[in-house]
Amino acid sequence: MIWQGWAFRIEAALGNRPRQTRERNQTMKKSVITAAMAIAIASAGVAHAKAITGTIASIDKKGDSITLSDGKTFSLPEGIEAETLKIGEKVMVTYSTKAGKLAASSIQPDK
Repeated sequence: MIWQGWAFRIEAALGNRPRQTRERNQTMKKSVITAAMAIAIASAGVAHAKAITGTIASIDKKGDSITLSDGKTFSLPEGIEAETLKIGEKVMVTYSTKAGKLAASSIQPDK
């Protein structure tokens, strides 16, 4: 028993950690790395919705899309019919980018 106490003190003085402490630190490092990877993967898959305000310049009823006066074209989601929108109407479009295209998630009249 006395020998173990001295061995611990000698290891501590030399900068060597006892085996249990090293194993605990390795486990902690693995946990932190795993958590960081999970957060990175989860945030990469999230689509970030953006909003823009503009005036409708054209409506493509066949293609189910609208183009604002700034030239950006948005595909319309299910539930929003192109017939309900009017050229010249000022709108706020909430959208995300899917496969390199702008996809509207909602279109509301802007005041």
